[in-house]
Amino acid sequence: METRTYLVAMTITGFTKTLRALDQSGTRTVVWWFLAAVVLAGALGTWMTLGRVQLDEISEEARIEIDGSAFVVQAPVTGRVIRVNYALGQAVAAGAVLVEIDSGRERLQVNEEQSRTQAVEPELLALRNEIGLETSAQEVERRASRAALDEARAKIQETDAPRKLAERERARTEELSQAGLAPKRDVERAASELERLRTVAATAQSAIARIETEQDKREKEREIRIAAIRSKIAKLEGDRQTFGAGVKRAQQDVANRQILAPIAGRVGEAPVLLPGSVLKEGDRIAAIVPAGGLRIVAQFPPAAAHGRIRPGQKALMRLRGYPWAEFGVVEGEVTAVASEDRDAKVRVELAVASSPSLRIPLRHGLPGALEVQVEKISPLTLLLRQSGQWLKQGRGQ
Repeated sequence: METRTYLVAMTITGFTKTLRALDQSGTRTVVWWFLAAVVLAGALGTWMTLGRVQLDEISEEARIEIDGSAFVVQAPVTGRVIRVNYALGQAVAAGAVLVEIDSGRERLQVNEEQSRTQAVEPELLALRNEIGLETSAQEVERRASRAALDEARAKIQETDAPRKLAERERARTEELSQAGLAPKRDVERAASELERLRTVAATAQSAIARIETEQDKREKEREIRIAAIRSKIAKLEGDRQTFGAGVKRAQQDVANRQILAPIAGRVGEAPVLLPGSVLKEGDRIAAIVPAGGLRIVAQFPPAAAHGRIRPGQKALMRLRGYPWAEFGVVEGEVTAVASEDRDAKVRVELAVASSPSLRIPLRHGLPGALEVQVEKISPLTLLLRQSGQWLKQGRGQ
């Protein structure tokens, strides 16, 4: 009985001590946890208000480009390729022949138009010579008419004095005949001489009128012939101009079948093109990249670019196909932001800065993702901003 009482007492005493120990240990743990929570809350509050979080705008549509537009070469005409004179990456000079298209038919057209033009020249020469002959003959006729007129006028002048003398002689003979001092045949002789002289004068006057009429008629006929010749010349000259235009057009068609490099540079893009291939008008032949520095060009949504991306901001570009941890990143700085959207995108241009971590050579056309450092804000501001967006989206729904 005493043993049981002792055991019960020992059990109660041990349990009491255990409860007391547990009570003291729990208080300390709560205090420590409370202090730790206060410290963590203070640190979190300090970080939320004084800390800075970097915000980036990301574009998956970025690429390395030459600082100068690449020129896309297109086929100006449809035709069969007979020669290809370039390869991807090849340096070409301005005006170099890149592709030659079959121009046999066009060259035949050039020869035909040239033959037509050349055939016109002898005809024009003959007609011009004919005008010269007509003009010379006209001048000869004019001189002959002037000589005939001068001769007729001279005859009139030659008969003028004898006619006047004959008129006086007839009058005097008539007076003598009436007085019985001259026979009648003298009167008739004087009248006959006067009539002859008058006939000569009238004939000369008639000759003047006839010569003038005939000369006027010949002048008009010759002018009609010369006008007809000049009309033929004008038509032939018009034909020559038409044929000349045809020659130039055919020569241009031949020239269009030689596709030239518009600028000096390197072939940055070139589809597989072999002799015998058929090109259609407007087909892309190549892209000529001019010599120059490199830049980064990226496309951003308007909401991400307008008012957020500005010249002077730093950026990083991770090249697609080259893990950045192994090959590094391209560093850049924003130089220009487009003020207008195009296809719901905003164009942003960046200068390529020194990139120590980059371990590959940059070249035109390398694609990648671009991260632009737009601002640094406190986590609390970021949380409030995000909360505002969530509330706005919740109200919109």
